[in-house]
Amino acid sequence: MPTFKYLGIIQLFFSLACFAQVDNVGSGRAVQLDGVDDRVDVGDHYHDLNLPFTVSAWVNPNLDPGRGMPIFVTNDNNPTYRGFWLVISQSVILCEFGDGAGGNNSVFRRGKSASISIPNNAWVNITAVMKSPTDINLYLNGFNVGGNASGESTLTMASSFPGDITKIGYFLSNGVAYHGKGTMDEVRLWNRALNEVEIRETMCRKLTGNETGLIGYWSFDETSGNAAFDKSSNQFHGTLVGNPQRVYSGAPVGDASTNTYTSNWSNVSLSLSGGGSTLTASSITGSPWGAHIYRVDAYPSQSVGLNAPDIQLPYFGVFLASSGVGGSFQANFNPSSTCPVYVRGNNSLPNWVQGASSFAYRTEIVKQLSAASFVADLGSDEILCDVSSKTLNPVLDPTNKTFSWS
Repeated sequence: MPTFKYLGIIQLFFSLACFAQVDNVGSGRAVQLDGVDDRVDVGDHYHDLNLPFTVSAWVNPNLDPGRGMPIFVTNDNNPTYRGFWLVISQSVILCEFGDGAGGNNSVFRRGKSASISIPNNAWVNITAVMKSPTDINLYLNGFNVGGNASGESTLTMASSFPGDITKIGYFLSNGVAYHGKGTMDEVRLWNRALNEVEIRETMCRKLTGNETGLIGYWSFDETSGNAAFDKSSNQFHGTLVGNPQRVYSGAPVGDASTNTYTSNWSNVSLSLSGGGSTLTASSITGSPWGAHIYRVDAYPSQSVGLNAPDIQLPYFGVFLASSGVGGSFQANFNPSSTCPVYVRGNNSLPNWVQGASSFAYRTEIVKQLSAASFVADLGSDEILCDVSSKTLNPVLDPTNKTFSWS
């Protein structure tokens, strides 16, 4: 009946209105926090979480010396320590939990702290894996950075406090509020301990949302509004608080990726294929811990300097994983082409420029179509006699091309 028909249309309209436009190309968008009052509230969802768990994020910090940047925090009570918190500074990665027995004293918390230089204004991947109070691993860009135990609690994590609001970019501890300053992307929470191979295999590619143990996944790809959608099956959507800015993400993330980690880069290369092309990175310098190639299967969201009909998709990115921002590599496509490639540093930059074959540690690369891929055949030679005109029907391969001829 018409009543049900119109009701269905109205329900569909409101359902669609709940979702903002998203940018799913590569790393898409990210949220930029001002360090003053910006944060993301995820809600009261993780009071049943306990060990083991894994938490990770891509972060581009902008920190003053001695200033901390909270990444993911389920502790929402002062002064009692409970839940867990992942925090970084320019020189430390720290992940701790509270035992629920008290606060303002290290005997009520337990975790691990690693002293490691974290560069400002550069994208880094931070991952913490908590298996037990005494078995905790901290990773920077896929590399286990070691560290020492922090806190003295002999109890396990206490999370069963309904009403605690999980937050991204904010931590209240002992009456002091800490606000993250910088850009964050690809925040992920798992209720299991990822191993080193899994960390490296997933850090430079987007997830589907239904991976085993994934209980929270915020990619921040929305282009407007104050909602931060959780792409995991839980759909624990967050809310932007303050005035976080939505910006193009520079995190090295694509639709597929591959990696190699080694201490000796002599004669080592890695390759990734897609769309009939293979990109190989070789001659790696700077002694990075590892190298990643990722692939983006869509046309770039920002494409200044590119001519769409001339570009062969997918495009690729290379990320050398280290504690700094140094190093370089050679890149070659197979099949090779005499036409140029175009490059940019990362997805946050709008301009693509013509490149050579040697690139900085962090580069995205796209190949221009070869002129040989455009064929016009007018058929066999003919001699015209006593005719005023002849129609020529060229056999063309106009894929991704516009053309004129006479």
